[in-house]
Amino acid sequence: MLKWEYLLSMLAIRFVLRPEQYLLHFDLKPEDTPQWACACSLAQCVHASSPQKIYNKPLNRVQHRSDVLRLDLLSRHGGIYLDHDAFVVRHEAMHELRTSCDAPLIAGKQVEQTRSKLAIEARMNNGVMMAAPDANILQLWKESYRDYKGGSWDFNSCEVPLRLAEAQPSLAHLTPEIAPLPRDPRAHHAHLKTAPVVHITGLLSKWWNGILNRCRVVSTLLETVLREVNASGLPMTDEQAKCAERVRVEMLKRWH
Repeated sequence: MLKWEYLLSMLAIRFVLRPEQYLLHFDLKPEDTPQWACACSLAQCVHASSPQKIYNKPLNRVQHRSDVLRLDLLSRHGGIYLDHDAFVVRHEAMHELRTSCDAPLIAGKQVEQTRSKLAIEARMNNGVMMAAPDANILQLWKESYRDYKGGSWDFNSCEVPLRLAEAQPSLAHLTPEIAPLPRDPRAHHAHLKTAPVVHITGLLSKWWNGILNRCRVVSTLLETVLREVNASGLPMTDEQAKCAERVRVEMLKRWH
């Protein structure tokens, strides 16, 4: 089921990012709920069959199917891909990043301590990406799935594209600007003040919830997105206005 937090992300895309066309791809149509009605008032809901195999190897996880589908869609059409836990908060900064960089792929780069704090890890995150159609790195990335490691959560989706970008820097611009929210709560304030898009991977996980509430990260995002939505001056349909109010009410029940 779509969560109200994800619909806040959709409000931000529709009224803060302000794309010319906004598509929400789904492979299995959800039940007719207020959340689904809200989603389809904000975006054009489009069916897209998720791949079950790649190079005759079964894609073991639904997340891996999503990884490959977003590669295919970006390669075919170009544009911006955003996970449902990524919140666009600065229109001008996103526009400047997209238009001032010549690289055919722009994505976030994470560099931080592992949760065990025993090592530093670097990876590209594929939850926020801007790409030109037929970008060469997308083709190379897809080709890398010949060595698909189904037992790894993010080998093909995050580790491989980092290696490709580091080997050929002209193929991609990787930046911490659009990388996920750092795990260290001490870095949250600075990130919220400057990031064009705040991507909270695993937003609804138990591990994050206590930290996000203590640091008021989600409540701050709610205030920021709704303020930016109102400041955009874009007209809202009745359905969209009801959606925005329901998102506000439902999220205040959980986040404080």
